[in-house]
Amino acid sequence: MNVKEYILEKTKYILLFMIYHVFLYIFLLAMQIASNEIWLLILMNTGIGILYMIYDYQKHKKVFIKIDQLMDKLQEKYLISEVIKKPKTQVEQYYYELLKKANKSMIEEVNKVKNSQKEYKEYIESWIHEIKIPITSAMLLCENNKSLTTRKIYIQLEEINNFVEQVLFFARKENVSSDYIIQKTVLNRVIDSVISRNKQLFIQEQIQIHTSEKEVTAYTDEKWLEFIINQILMNCIKYKNKRNADIVIDIEEKEKQIEMSICDNGMGIKESDIGRVFEKGFTGSNGRKIGKKSTGIGLYLCKNLCEKLGMNIQIESKENEYTKVILYIPKSQEWQELQKNRNLTKF
Repeated sequence: MNVKEYILEKTKYILLFMIYHVFLYIFLLAMQIASNEIWLLILMNTGIGILYMIYDYQKHKKVFIKIDQLMDKLQEKYLISEVIKKPKTQVEQYYYELLKKANKSMIEEVNKVKNSQKEYKEYIESWIHEIKIPITSAMLLCENNKSLTTRKIYIQLEEINNFVEQVLFFARKENVSSDYIIQKTVLNRVIDSVISRNKQLFIQEQIQIHTSEKEVTAYTDEKWLEFIINQILMNCIKYKNKRNADIVIDIEEKEKQIEMSICDNGMGIKESDIGRVFEKGFTGSNGRKIGKKSTGIGLYLCKNLCEKLGMNIQIESKENEYTKVILYIPKSQEWQELQKNRNLTKF
C-alpha cells in the first residue's frame, strides 16, 4: 500500500473530519468564541489528525511488508494464514478467520485433486507396462518370422512402442528426480542402442545415419538420455526429405561438457517457428504439413527432462536445408550444482 492508496481508502473519514470542523466552527462562532481561537483549535485538531494518519499508515505498511516477506519465503503461498499473526481488532479477526476457513477448504480440494491425479498416474503407468508386454511379444514374432509383411508390421509396432514410451515419460516427468541414476555413461552405446531399436524404420525410410566412432563418456542418466535421443531421431524421420535423407550424430568434448549434435537435411524449421519448438503442443507449419502425426510433445519433453538432468538443449535450423539439435551434457558430477543453479547455458 502506498500513500496515495492509503489516502483514497481514508477519503470518507477525511470528508467527515472536514464536515465536523465546519460544524464546530459554526457552533463556536455562535458561542461568541474569538475567530482566531477557533482557527487555532481547528489547526490543532488537524495536526493531531495528520499525525495519527501518518502513524496509522506506517503501522499498516510494516504489517504489509512483513506479510509480503512471509509470502516470498513460502513455497505454498496458500498457507499464509497459518504463519501470519492473529490480528487484534474484531473486524480484522473476522476476516482472518474467513481466510483460514477458505484456505482450509482449498487445501482439502487440492489434496483431492492430487490424490485423483496420483491414482490416474499410477493407472497410466500400470497400463503402459501391461501394454508393452503384447507389443514386445508381437515384435519378437515379427523378428522370428521375417518377411516383407512382418517387417512392415514390426515398424508399425515400433512406432506404437515409441508413442507408449512417450506417454510413460510424460506421466513421470514431474518426478524425474526420484527416477534417475546419474552415473558415468558411454554416450556411443546409448546412441547405438537407439539406432538399433529403430533400424527397421531407418531402412524403410531409406535414411543414412553417420555416427562418431570415438568413445566418449559423460555423467547423465542412460535411460532418460536414450529417450531424449530417440525423440529427436523420430523428429528427424518425421520431417525428412523425400530423397537422400541423412542424419549425422557428432560428439565433441569440451573442457567441462560434452556437445552432442544431431543434424538432419530435412524440411528445416521456419524462422518464425524456431523460438517456439519447445512449447507444449506447438507443431508449427511443418506439423500442419505432415498432419496428425505431429503432437508437439516430443521436444517439450526433451527440454523438460534436460533441465531436470542438469543438461541443456538448443536447436538451430534453416528451412528446406537442415535442423540441428545440440545436447550439452555434463562431463563430470558437477551436474548437481548445475541442477541447483539452473544455469544451463554455461558449464
